[in-house]
Amino acid sequence: MTRFLRSQVLWGVAAALLVAVPRVPLYRFVASDFLQLGILQETIERPGTPPFNLYDFSDGSVGLNRTLLASGEFPWFTDPAWKMRFFRPLSSALVALSYAGSGLNPFGYALQGLFWYVALVAALAALSRRVLARERDGSSLASYLPAVLFAFAARNLAPLSYGSARWVLVASTLGLLGVLAHLRWRQESWAAGRWLAPLALALSLLAGESGLAFAGFVVAWEVVPQRARGWWRAALPTALLVAVYLGLYLAGGYGTAGQDAYLSPADAPGAFLAAAPARASYVLGDMVLGTVSLFGVDPLEASPAVLLSTGIAAVAVLALLLVPVYRDASEERRRTLRWLVLGTAGSLVPSLAALPGSRVAIVPFVGGSILLAIALSGSWRRWRSRRSAATWAAGLLALALAGLHLVYSPYVWFAAIGPTRAYDRYLEAFHRRSGLEGIGLDDTVVFLDGSQFIHLYYEYNDRRVHGRAVPTAWRELSASGREHRYSRPDERTLDLELVGGGMFEDRFLYALRTRRRPLSAGDAVELPGLRVEILASGADGPTRLRYRFAHPLEDPRYRFYVWKDGAFAAEKPPAVGGRLSLE
Repeated sequence: MTRFLRSQVLWGVAAALLVAVPRVPLYRFVASDFLQLGILQETIERPGTPPFNLYDFSDGSVGLNRTLLASGEFPWFTDPAWKMRFFRPLSSALVALSYAGSGLNPFGYALQGLFWYVALVAALAALSRRVLARERDGSSLASYLPAVLFAFAARNLAPLSYGSARWVLVASTLGLLGVLAHLRWRQESWAAGRWLAPLALALSLLAGESGLAFAGFVVAWEVVPQRARGWWRAALPTALLVAVYLGLYLAGGYGTAGQDAYLSPADAPGAFLAAAPARASYVLGDMVLGTVSLFGVDPLEASPAVLLSTGIAAVAVLALLLVPVYRDASEERRRTLRWLVLGTAGSLVPSLAALPGSRVAIVPFVGGSILLAIALSGSWRRWRSRRSAATWAAGLLALALAGLHLVYSPYVWFAAIGPTRAYDRYLEAFHRRSGLEGIGLDDTVVFLDGSQFIHLYYEYNDRRVHGRAVPTAWRELSASGREHRYSRPDERTLDLELVGGGMFEDRFLYALRTRRRPLSAGDAVELPGLRVEILASGADGPTRLRYRFAHPLEDPRYRFYVWKDGAFAAEKPPAVGGRLSLE
């Protein structure tokens, strides 16, 4: 019994359940969940073979993107070469499994997410025990901390809150199992590990791109000097697996294009490299200091200088704690530290391609949690063994970090419950009285102001999933939160002036169009029944636009709406020669 209670896995799983179980009834379908449900319902078509293509949002083909723009699923300002296509057949199949068992009931999806979260934390606890425990029963403090630190990390809220983000838990769990199998083979001559490690890593790659990070940990284990004989032969299967995976990934047309949120090094190597320092910095800042997940720094809005400063501060803090520990460590522990630093640094690379946000730090924090645990426990031991100004300073810094990760971070999990419930009530109320209840299949719905971009996306896809009427065309004229001043020069035309800013002030919109293909004065976008002309443009995109409709604006097929008092309200276009101002 005592041995059981001293298990690292037990404490890690207990920590995961403590924060994650209360999230189960809060699970809801958001973002890409609607697209995946539509593919499974066969109401939405995408490239690939269902149910293994649920992360194929667009293959970038002219035909598909033209169809998506024509319907309004993509707003008119989306880059015509926009592509987002991820090779995640295993994660897709697991979403399909939830759908087969639960349909549109979120509970089954939430339970599967909880399972993978607990499994990931348990795998991390097992790895921590293997590489950190001083004794056979694994009694060292450092070996207990990583799983608890990881389980309490507030950045993990995302993959537990909606199913389309769950793939990172699946890929990470399988990847960690692959690392564990490889280490057991190399340390204990466990013959099965020689084959189980590549198998688990292959399954991890089939779950998602994060599998590359764990393949990197295996290779890093072998290349760290003086690790073991025959290191290149041991690393070769993993290296070949990664090479085959990347070759198939590129040959299959997977990746991203036409945007600046997800940056593919194959499509835009220059943009990827230019963004890498700031993106790596905010991930490091969040891993160590919680800048994004705990203190709300928005990596989409913060300047590169701010992001770089958070990364430098994080590295400095971790180095201040780890360097003295490294100096006092045995040669075996030093090799472990070098491996962890190299593997964690390598795990940053796949994350640099992703849409910036706290969830991007999940995979790097697998290795980061072990490094942080070593830093905290080592600083504590040094303070206990010799009291000096240096050990006092390191001890206080470690205490502050421990409070941040072990007290404040789990508090954030529980503090988020109330706002999440309030937002759910708000969405339910919105769907009951959205103002769009009377829309018919033959209508062309036109939204004059675009400050509710997310509401429009959810409403459109919610209609498809729940069998409500989807109009012929869904037209979002603007995505700007600025004042809109419309004028009407003739019966079929609206001119728009955005006061004080441009269309792309919201940096999130660069997820739909790359800065490398800006909308400039003189450009035009042709859609069925609508031509959009750019009359003037500035640093933040178009500032004056002209919309030419196929029919007079009084035609009954047109339904115009504006956002007012928490819902959409019907709005008449201005008369010819008239004006309409929307603030």
